[in-house]
Amino acid sequence: APVPADRHPVTTAPIEPTATLRWSSIGAVVAFGVLLTVVAVRIADSLVDVAGLTLAAICLALVSGPFQLALQRRVGAAASIAATAILTLAAVTALGIAVLADLRTQTTALGDTIRDRVAELTPGSLPDRLFTAIEVDRAIAEWTGDVPTSVVTGQDTGTAVGRQMMSLFFVVVLAAFLQAGRRAFVDHAVGWWPRDAEVGVALRAGARAFLDDVERRGAGFARRTIVIAAASGAVVAAVASVLDVPGALVIGIWAGAWAVVPAVGWFVAGLPIALLATVTHEAGAIAVTAVVLAVAVICAVVRARWIEPGRVRLGAGAHVGAVAVGVAVGGMAGTIVAVMVVSLAAAALTSERWPGLPPRPATRVVTIPTATGARALPIPTGGVLLAMIVAIAAAVAFGLAVMERLVPAIAWLSIGAFVAIALRRPSGWLERLHLRPYAARSVVLALVGAVIVLSVVAGADDGAQASSRVADRLPEIVDDLEDAPLVGSWLHERDASTWVSQQIEDLPQRFRSAQPSSWLPGVTARLVDLWWTMVIAAALLFDGDRMLRGALRRAPASRRRQAQRLVDATGVALTGYAAGAALLATINGTVVFTIAVVLGLGLAPVVAVWAFVWNFVPQIGGFMGGVPLIVFALVTGPAQALAASGLFLTYQLLENHVIQPAIIGAAIDVPPWGTLLAALAGSAAAGVLGAILVTPLVGVVRVVREQLRRDDFPGSVVATEPHEPLSAATEPGSPG
Repeated sequence: APVPADRHPVTTAPIEPTATLRWSSIGAVVAFGVLLTVVAVRIADSLVDVAGLTLAAICLALVSGPFQLALQRRVGAAASIAATAILTLAAVTALGIAVLADLRTQTTALGDTIRDRVAELTPGSLPDRLFTAIEVDRAIAEWTGDVPTSVVTGQDTGTAVGRQMMSLFFVVVLAAFLQAGRRAFVDHAVGWWPRDAEVGVALRAGARAFLDDVERRGAGFARRTIVIAAASGAVVAAVASVLDVPGALVIGIWAGAWAVVPAVGWFVAGLPIALLATVTHEAGAIAVTAVVLAVAVICAVVRARWIEPGRVRLGAGAHVGAVAVGVAVGGMAGTIVAVMVVSLAAAALTSERWPGLPPRPATRVVTIPTATGARALPIPTGGVLLAMIVAIAAAVAFGLAVMERLVPAIAWLSIGAFVAIALRRPSGWLERLHLRPYAARSVVLALVGAVIVLSVVAGADDGAQASSRVADRLPEIVDDLEDAPLVGSWLHERDASTWVSQQIEDLPQRFRSAQPSSWLPGVTARLVDLWWTMVIAAALLFDGDRMLRGALRRAPASRRRQAQRLVDATGVALTGYAAGAALLATINGTVVFTIAVVLGLGLAPVVAVWAFVWNFVPQIGGFMGGVPLIVFALVTGPAQALAASGLFLTYQLLENHVIQPAIIGAAIDVPPWGTLLAALAGSAAAGVLGAILVTPLVGVVRVVREQLRRDDFPGSVVATEPHEPLSAATEPGSPG
C-alpha cells in the first residue's frame, strides 16, 4: 500500500519545483564545504586518534559481549558491565606490565651480547675506533631502554606508558557504555529504514537480522581466533618457562598471535625461536621450536573445524594484510582492531541477509538558472544537506590523515605483492614437476629464506674484518697507483696516498658527531620494512589467487567478463616482468658472487645480494649493484680491480642487449626513455621503492589501454567497412 510522504522521510513521487537556487547560493554552499574541510584537515590527527579509540572500544565491546551477557544472567546488567570493565582493565594492564618487564630483560641480555661482540674487535682497528668514537656502549644502552616501550606502546618516550594507560581506561569505559546501550544503538541503525507500512517493517526486520548475522559470524570468528591464540600462546610460554628458555612470555605471545594465521602462520611463529635454537644450540630452544610447530598444526585443525565453519574465512593474505595495517596505524592494539574490522567486513560481504541500502532521504526540487534557461534539480532538505557536507568534509580529512599513517603499510603491501608475483613463476615450474601448490610455494620460500639468512650470517661474520682490510689496504693501493702511466703523476703531485691515510685516520672523529640516535631508528625501520615485505609476499603467494577470485565474484555481472579480461592481461604482463626481473637479478647476483669468489675479494654473499637488489632498479641499478664489487677488488689489488671491472661491464652489456630482451621480451613494452622517466618520477616520490614499482605500473597502463582498444574485448563494438547498397537485382526476394 502507498505510504503518505508526510509519514516518513522517504518519497518517490515527483515534486514540483518549489524554489529557485541562484549561483551565489551554490557558491556559498561550496565555500562552506571547503572551509569546513580545511578546518577538519587541521584537526585530522585528533580525529584519527579519537576514531581509533572509538573503534577499539567497539571491538572490545564485541569481544567481551558474550562474557558480559553470561555474567548478566547471574548478577544483573549494571554489575556485569562494571565487572567486565574492571576485569578487562586489570587483565590488559597485567599483561602489558609483564610483557614490558620481559622485554626489558631480554633486550638487556641482547645488548650485553652485542657489547661482547664489539669488544672482540681488534684493538686499534678502524671498526674499533669507529665504535669508540660514536660511543656504541651508550647507544646500545639507550636502544635497549627504548625498544620495550616502543613495542608495547608504539612510542619511545617516557610518558608513553601513562598516555597508553589513559587511552586504555577511555576504551574500557566507552566499551562499557556501548554494552549498556547496545539495543539503543541497534535501534538507531535500523531507524534509517522506514517505520510504517508492511514494506518498512520487513526492511527493518531484514536490517536487524543482517546486523545480528554480522555480529554473530564476524565477531564470533574474531572471538574464537583470539581464544585460540591466547591458549596457544599460554602453552608455548609455559613450555618455554619450564625449559628455562629466555623470553618465554614474549615467545608465547608471538607464537600464539601467528599460529592462528593460515598457510604462513606456522613459519612466522616458529622463526624467532628457530633462529635462537640455531644460534645457541640449546636443547630447550629446540624443544620449544618443536612445540611451536605442533601448536601451529593443532591451530590449523581447530581453525578448520571450530572457527571457520558457519562463519567467515580469512585467508593468509587478508589476515596478514590486516595485521600489517594495524601495526602501521596503532601498534599491537591496532592488530586486534584491524583483524576484527576485516572479520566484520568479510561477514557483511558474505551475508545472505543483506537488506539493501536505506531509502533515499527526502528531497526538494529547485530550479537552477543555466545559459539555456532553467533546470530542475532535486537536492536534499536543509538538515540532510548540512549533514552530508559535514560528513564529506570529515571523510576527506579523516582519509588524508589515515593515508599518512598508512604509508608504511602501503609500501609493504605494494612491494610484497610485487615479490609474490615474481615468485609465482618458479613455484609454477615446481608445480609442473607434480608437486602440490602448497609444497611448491613452501620450497620457493624456504630457498629465499635460506639465501637471506646465509647472506646475513656471512655479512655479520666478515663485515668487520673486511672493513679493517679496506682501511689498511686502500692507502697502499693509492700509493701504487702513483706510479701508473696515466693518472700517476696527477696523484703524486697531490700526495694522494697521504691524503687517503689522513682521511681514514680522521674518520672516527668525523663520525663522533653522527650519534647513533640519528641513524639507528632508520636502520631499525628498514629491517621492519624488510620483515613485513617478506611476510606479506609469502601470504599473497599462498592466498593471492583466492583473493582475486573473490574480488571478481563481487564485480557486477554486466562487467565481470571485462574485469576478468583485464585481470588476465595484467597478470600475464606483471608475472612476465616480475619473474623476468627476478631471474635477471638472480643471474646478476650469481655473476657478482662468482667474480668475488674467484678473485678472492671477500664478502661475496653480501656484494651478491647488493647487486641482486639494485638490479630491480631501472637504468642505474646495474651500475649501483657493481660498485661494492669494484671497491673490494680495488682494495685487493689493481689487477683484481681491472679483472672485476672488465668482467662486470662485459656482463652488463650482455644483459642489457641479449639476456634482458630474451627473458622479459614484450611483457612490459615500455621504451627506454619511458623507463627512465618512470624511474626518476618514482624515485622522487618514494625513493628506490618508487623507482622499482612505477615502471611496471606504467607498463600495466599500456596493457590495459591496448586491451580496451581490441576488437575482441568483451562488450566492444566492432567497426565494419562501409559497403554499397544492394542493387535491385540482388535484393532479398528478387529473381536474381
